[in-house]
Amino acid sequence: MYEVKHYILLFFLALLCPLISTSDGDRSPFYQKCLQKCKNANCTSDGVFTAEAAKLQDVSDWLLLWGCEDECRYHCMWRTVHGYYERGYEIPKFHGKWPFRRILGVQEPASAFASVLNLWIHIHMYKKMTREFPLKDTPMIMFWHCFAWVRDGRSNIPTGIQSEDGFEVTLAVLIY
Repeated sequence: MYEVKHYILLFFLALLCPLISTSDGDRSPFYQKCLQKCKNANCTSDGVFTAEAAKLQDVSDWLLLWGCEDECRYHCMWRTVHGYYERGYEIPKFHGKWPFRRILGVQEPASAFASVLNLWIHIHMYKKMTREFPLKDTPMIMFWHCFAWVRDGRSNIPTGIQSEDGFEVTLAVLIY
């Protein structure tokens, strides 16, 4: 019965997902128009770069798998930020995050570094715990393993995942 309650809770949480609203920057007509123009000019119908646009992408962005739509979103985010700034408006969030400049393809380098350190600690402790305690006697080890593999999103997250940044961790805790 206890597990059924979890599934019912997850069902209702899933119903709420489509109701999650976007950030102010995402809803901006200027941003939406820029995004549409950029995708029409630089992306194919499959969402990959046109040959001309692919030549303009930085190597670091290519290595970190920044796609055509990601590049358009980043470019239009900054065009919108400059428009807001010139008009004296508050700088809005985009896709649930404040605008940050990318450094070598990583949009939030300090946070990405902290996430890598966090992952390293989880791996280190996972190894230490599995050496000292048998896996069958310590079910929490699997929880920590799950937590360590949840993607943090400080460099590049595929489209559609940004708004659920901490949702995976919360879901893992609820399921466990």
